[in-house]
Amino acid sequence: MEQPNWQLVASLLQPALIRLIDQLGQQMSPWGWQGEYETQEHWPAETRAEQKQQVKTLRQQWEAAAPEIKPELERQLFELPQPLVSYVLYLERDGLKAHFNLWELCYQICLESYTPQLDRQGITDLPMDQIQVDAQLLDDQGEIDWNALDQKAAQVVTQAFQSLQPQEEAHS
Repeated sequence: MEQPNWQLVASLLQPALIRLIDQLGQQMSPWGWQGEYETQEHWPAETRAEQKQQVKTLRQQWEAAAPEIKPELERQLFELPQPLVSYVLYLERDGLKAHFNLWELCYQICLESYTPQLDRQGITDLPMDQIQVDAQLLDDQGEIDWNALDQKAAQVVTQAFQSLQPQEEAHS
């Protein structure tokens, strides 16, 4: 039975993110860039400051909690607004600064014909009925083709760094 598109995307995103971070680490130095990662939380607009603090406190309690306490803390967390998490790589080279939204690069890895906005703030709300998983990332049984995923991650990272090159350098 074939998985719906959103399930395929969901199954590819975490492995794509891991390979993306690996490729960024491998390619950053050869391109002459230094970078720093940042995790950003994007809360629903109606979230109050005390709710954000309550989520933070419950997360901390959950980390230190005994296993029998964790389900109750999870129930309390489930009742509160939750942020969407995004990851940004801030780059610097010779006084130049740039940044990449890592989810945008992951979408480019996982999807056919996705044009990333590397400097996008936040997370794109993908219209699941209009996207297509890159079928080359799946084997004949519909499982992840790890070699293809590695190759596409390397290609996407190379293209991202090439996009930062000044025009005269890119053509030499």
